[in-house]
Formats: sequence, structure tokens, C-alpha cells
Amino acid sequence: MKRSIFNVAWRMCVGIVAASTATGAPHKAAGSAADQNGSEIVIITPRQDNTLFNTTVDRSSGAGDAVFSGRTGVGGGGTVQRAVLSFDVAGNVPPGSTITAASLTLTLVSAGPSGDQTHSLHRLTADWGEGTSVGFGGSGAPATPGDATWSHTFFPDSFWINPGGDFDPAASAAQVVGITPGMTYAWDSTPQLVADVQDMLDDYCGNFGWLVQGNEIDFNTAKKFASKENLTPEWRPVLMVSFERAGSPKPADCNNDGVVDLLDYADFAPCTLGPLGGLDPECKCFDVDFDCNVTLKDFASLQKNFGE
Repeated sequence: MKRSIFNVAWRMCVGIVAASTATGAPHKAAGSAADQNGSEIVIITPRQDNTLFNTTVDRSSGAGDAVFSGRTGVGGGGTVQRAVLSFDVAGNVPPGSTITAASLTLTLVSAGPSGDQTHSLHRLTADWGEGTSVGFGGSGAPATPGDATWSHTFFPDSFWINPGGDFDPAASAAQVVGITPGMTYAWDSTPQLVADVQDMLDDYCGNFGWLVQGNEIDFNTAKKFASKENLTPEWRPVLMVSFERAGSPKPADCNNDGVVDLLDYADFAPCTLGPLGGLDPECKCFDVDFDCNVTLKDFASLQKNFGE
């Protein structure tokens, strides 16, 4: 529903956090926010967002101030649009935590005249990119290197298996979106949405975010939502996550014996030899910066915590 309790309770905090982050980078909420059940809450803005446009040429809007979902009218060529967004959950929620609630909030900038339309969230199953294209209309702009397009995960050399995005056809959550500019809409906690966020934390190398899909059959169903580049900070997308900590494990204590010692040093070395883009389960705890690769940057954390 519009302006849910979970959403409204944190809207003021969202505005403060968004205003302090002009780039839309992920970040933690200041202080120790907690919900009515005592769980902690963190507010995360997108690490990237974009729109896939079903046009005859490769178009995108990686650096645009909005993302789109639905279908344009005849004047816009009847273009089908799908928004994509991803959030750095593992960089904002402590490892091992249990996700108890999640809510994705988008703010409507403008809409086609077709009235209320259902827009659903679908978990993406392939990585994708955000370039420097800036699309002001419903057909986007020419794609730039690294952009996701209808055909590409990363323009111009990498492609979706399925044009229009590789995603789970089952919706994780759904929301009816109207036509009033400035209205916020929350895709609130469903069991699947919570499961998505839990998996984004636990299996962060497979966290590619969500695709927003609207009515792609009828004309004039398109909705324009503020992106992380929007000039109105409080309109930018936010993912609010409620979680319970599992404890405070020491970074790089990968054998969980309570101390970072020579045993951890011995385990670290083979972890630096793994392939890019993936980690053995035994190596994940060394990946302190959550980039899916163990490097000398992570070794610095091992040194810092040695003997503790």
C-alpha cells in the first residue's frame, strides 16, 4: 500500500541520509536505529540503477535522473521499459545477521494517463552495468560503454541470455502505482522480498538487485521514478532493511577460534588464488570489502586485527 507504516516512520531519516550523499552511494544510517521489535534498521541507497528500453537501437539511461517501468504511448513508439536497481546489502548489514523486514521505496516523478498500474519486483539473475547515458524521455539515450540495455548486460560486448533482462519470473513483491507526482510507493516486506535481501547478504557475489516490471501490454502505462541521480535527494530510491545481529565476529578470524593468528594467515594465502567474480565459501570471511575477490586490501584487515 502507499505510504506504509514502515515507510512513513523512516521517511524523515531517509531524507537526511539521501541529502548527505549526493552520489547516491550505499551507506549506513547514522546512529542505532531500531524498529518496534528491537531489530536494527539500515537505510541503503542504490549502488546503481538504469532502465532497459525495448527499442530498435541500444538505448539506456545509466546517469539519468529517473528510471522507467511500463509502456509508452503511440507518440513514444510504444516502448517497453524495465527499471533495474541494485543495493549493497553486505556492505551495510553485518555478516551473519538475520533479515526481519525489507521495504523498497520509489518516488513517482510522472506517469502516463492510464491510471493505476501494478508494478512488480523480480530478482535479477545476471550482473549488469550503469554507464554515462542520460535519457530524459521514455526511449532513453544512446548507450555508453558499461550500460545495461534491452540486449546488453554491459554495452557493447556482454549480453543477457534473454533480451529484456535475466530475472526470476515470479514476483518478489508488487505495488499499485498511481499518477500523482511526488507520491512515494513502498514495495513492503513479503516473505520472498525478505528472502531476497537475506540472500543478498549471505551470497553477496550473486546480488544483482531487482527489475521493476509494469504493464507492458497496454499503451500509456509508463511510470517515471526518481533515480539515485535525482536532484531532489528525498526522492531517491531507498531500501530499508530491518535485521538482528548474530554477534560481532572479528574480521579475518575465519576459523572462528576467537583470535586472528597464524592459522588465519595460513588460510588467507590460498584464498588469493581464486578466480575473479567468485569465492570459495571458506574464503568469504577474508573478503572484507565485499568485492568478491580476496586481495592485498583484505590482507590489511588481517594485519590490523592480528593478535586480537
